[in-house]
Amino acid sequence: MNLDKLDVRTLKILYTLLRERNIVRSAEFLGIGQPNVSRTLAQLRTLFSDPLLVRQSRGMQLTPKGERLLEKLPAILSAYNDLFENTDFSPIQIKRKLRFALNAYLMESHGYAIYQAVTAAAPEASVELLNYHSMTINEILAGRVDVALNYGPTLAPKELCQVQVGVENFVGICRSSHPLAGCEASVMEMTETYPMCGLIAPQFNQHGMMLEKDFDFSSAPVMRSEQLSPLLKLVESTDTILVATQALYRQLNAKRFSCIIPAASEHISPSVILLMFNNRYYTSQESAWLTSLVKSVINKDA
Repeated sequence: MNLDKLDVRTLKILYTLLRERNIVRSAEFLGIGQPNVSRTLAQLRTLFSDPLLVRQSRGMQLTPKGERLLEKLPAILSAYNDLFENTDFSPIQIKRKLRFALNAYLMESHGYAIYQAVTAAAPEASVELLNYHSMTINEILAGRVDVALNYGPTLAPKELCQVQVGVENFVGICRSSHPLAGCEASVMEMTETYPMCGLIAPQFNQHGMMLEKDFDFSSAPVMRSEQLSPLLKLVESTDTILVATQALYRQLNAKRFSCIIPAASEHISPSVILLMFNNRYYTSQESAWLTSLVKSVINKDA
């Protein structure tokens, strides 16, 4: 085997191919052309005297050698990054796609602000905002997601690094002409007098409304949705109250929507905002920069 042909760029392409098991997705992730990826795969097959990936009815599958390489390559690439990482790191060096997975509330309140902050510091980077879901942690560990934001605490494997970057408080959002607009009100007054609705955030509140963990609802919410738009249309046209975060409320038009603050005497649990990334990159300057950037975006809006 001619090891001279196994430079780090080729190893990265190999690892991505073995992980994605798809030439198109690999090319997209790496930001290079599909013909380039196909040529590299052909060269690697010759170099290893093994097909590495074989087409089957369920898509591309790894050969036993491909599986061994997939197991070993993360540690090799991580060691290379640790050894040669630029000590003078600057975000302006980033020229790839950065993938963020966000909880539905955080997507609405902070998604665009994160995009603005990233592209201001790293103008040659692109940003992909993804919905946080049940497989997000696996995607972080597999390298398909750079950073995730969700409310905690979260049970996660030791390979996942979790950093608290903020705290959210929940309020009621209503139309500007609502009887409780701009007022402080008890949760009982809100829930027993007016219809309620809420945003569904997978891996956070998909099994019930946010306030249900602190209070007993006397009636079920009239609507829940994974999208904010239908909820706002309902709130603006009726007396329905939307349970949401203060940060999300601040993104809305103050002429159309108002806020109802839960009574100070009632304890409504705040939600800790956790930033998550692969623990392999705990000492990475890029991860430190992303953590600091996200924290500054969230605290600026606090």
